[in-house]
Amino acid sequence: MVGRASAGALLAGAVLLASCGGGELRTESEVVEDFAQRVLSGLDFGLSGHIAADAWDAETRTFTGVRIDGSQSQIGTAQRAEVLVNAERRTLVLRVYGVAFADSESGQIVTRDVLVTEPFRVRERFVPDERERVDRIGTAGAEPVRR
Repeated sequence: MVGRASAGALLAGAVLLASCGGGELRTESEVVEDFAQRVLSGLDFGLSGHIAADAWDAETRTFTGVRIDGSQSQIGTAQRAEVLVNAERRTLVLRVYGVAFADSESGQIVTRDVLVTEPFRVRERFVPDERERVDRIGTAGAEPVRR
């Protein structure tokens, strides 16, 4: 059976994301949109992981129709996944909702309400969007959460 730790491990493995730009300072929205296009095309992570999605909503920064392949024996689907950004650390994470993993070796299916990926690291610095700066006022260092 895919246990709690192994289901989370399916989403582990930081990926270094390189930009297509020529070294110019980019905005958070540009970085997120590049990341979204990679996920829509299928993004490899960790040693043998792969994540893809059917659709992307740029306004809510949410994917739908998410497929996660953690290895040849463990695959999963999710209802949706939202992108969360930390510009200071230059990372993106996916908060994935309504996850179901199937383990072909055991024949078991495990469900999770929510999983959060390990950070996807962005090589270059980028500036937070103006709306992020407004959202952070009074949050005492809390990372912004999109709903």
